[in-house]
Amino acid sequence: MPLQVSSRVNFYPEIVLYKTLIRPLVSYGAEAWTLMKKEEQALLIFERKIFRRIYGPKYENGEWERRTNRELEEMSKGEKYSKMDKRAKDKLVRSPRENGGG
Repeated sequence: MPLQVSSRVNFYPEIVLYKTLIRPLVSYGAEAWTLMKKEEQALLIFERKIFRRIYGPKYENGEWERRTNRELEEMSKGEKYSKMDKRAKDKLVRSPRENGGG
């Protein structure tokens, strides 16, 4: 018999750990970074992996399924890197031309 996970599971402690330990560690020194879109995508992929670990799979129709990116976005609400204010994000993400590329 499969394990039933309550829909009332509290993810608050894991989200607090993400916000206070993981995100600051990953974004340390971000003011000096010059990221292109490729690196921004790598950060978003890393972030989704963290959220998948926090929220885990879902149990539907007798099967365990991996959560979609859209579900993770809805569940994480304002916790995502992509929800940073525009000025902070602009400091992180630069166009290839600004990075000295063509």
